[in-house]
Amino acid sequence: MYPASTRHQVREVTAGERLVAVTWMQSLVPEAEKRMLLYDLYRARQALLDTDPDSETSRRIDHSYVNLVRMWSQV
Repeated sequence: MYPASTRHQVREVTAGERLVAVTWMQSLVPEAEKRMLLYDLYRARQALLDTDPDSETSRRIDHSYVNLVRMWSQV
């Protein structure tokens, strides 16, 4: 899975057959810049939750991440 703006290529099939499934999906957060910020925050959040899930810092980061997703989502 990759953004529609990403260039890609496929290699020639030299044996067997190529089966392809094409679909599109739309993010709940339409702005790419906000999605990138959320992704970076998500990764930091996961690292904190993995190493110190009960800390005040983990709680604050988790709370901020969830609230930003809620604020920026278009349902």
